[in-house]
Amino acid sequence: DRGVITQQLDTTPLAKIFNATLSEQLSREGNVFIKTNNPGGVATLSVGGSNASQTSLLWNGVLLNNPMLGLYNYSLIPSFLFSQASIQYGGNGATQGNASIGGSVQLQSQPGAYDGYATELVMGLGSFHQQQLGVASHFSEEGIKISTRAYFQQNKNDYPFQDLFGKTQHLQNAALNQQGFSQDVQLGDEKNNLSVHTWYLKNEYQIPGSLLQSYSVQKQNDEAVRTALTWNKQFKKFNFIWNVGYTNDKIRFVDSLISLDEKSKSYSVQSDFYIEQPIGKYWKNSYRLNYNYTEAYTDAYREKQQLQTINVIAKTSYEKNSVYASLSNRGSWYNNDFQWF
Repeated sequence: DRGVITQQLDTTPLAKIFNATLSEQLSREGNVFIKTNNPGGVATLSVGGSNASQTSLLWNGVLLNNPMLGLYNYSLIPSFLFSQASIQYGGNGATQGNASIGGSVQLQSQPGAYDGYATELVMGLGSFHQQQLGVASHFSEEGIKISTRAYFQQNKNDYPFQDLFGKTQHLQNAALNQQGFSQDVQLGDEKNNLSVHTWYLKNEYQIPGSLLQSYSVQKQNDEAVRTALTWNKQFKKFNFIWNVGYTNDKIRFVDSLISLDEKSKSYSVQSDFYIEQPIGKYWKNSYRLNYNYTEAYTDAYREKQQLQTINVIAKTSYEKNSVYASLSNRGSWYNNDFQWF
């Protein structure tokens, strides 16, 4: 879409060595601001002055923003597990059925573009006991493509710093241990194909104390399972894409000093139906029906929280030489509350 400003990120094996996480790569290559501390520490994204909750993270069309926080920790996404990454600037997310008025980060984990069999290996060592290992296997022949990726990372993060009294200390209780796995299968050709994607990610990381704390034993375990199914079909007069996704996230926060063991979990079911229809040489119409159902549970609240959204978007665009114009309309239902944009 000519009306959307998009920047592609480098996803070559060399780039994945220097950028172990998505937050590192966005900081190096993107025109965005990443607020972060250390690998495994919270890293949030700001695009064009927007806050973190106004930026969406999409994986194969599936929204990954935590439904309880409205944002995502980009330091917990290994760059090895996706094949394409891009940043979409501006508020065009409203025409895609989400609330990303600042921008969005879009990840794709398509099967590798190889003929026959291929293997990919990435190994890296870094400061403060950082180790990473990524292994991928690809298979491709006419009508079928399969990619399997596995990833491991650990980092002690014991870097030196000066405390409030000017004394050099080493950061304590900041280790990270991460494992991930993804499976991608594509059947068909360019005009008619079906893709199935699965992603499992587990993070175990310690949370260091602030400068005012002398000791911390806080730790958090995150576990996530994501699945996406995409059908892409090109007809003579129109094209359509149907995407279905499921996410399941579990978080466990433990602080033994105060006998706290807090668990929370959430899941979402998403569906996106998109039709694009060229009208003549210069005009194009597009229609989108988007559905998202989310449930969240936590030990702090007895009742589960639910959110159901339905979005209907219609767009007309005109493009000729250097002239481009578009008109979009969107209607949204939030738990039966209707809003029109």
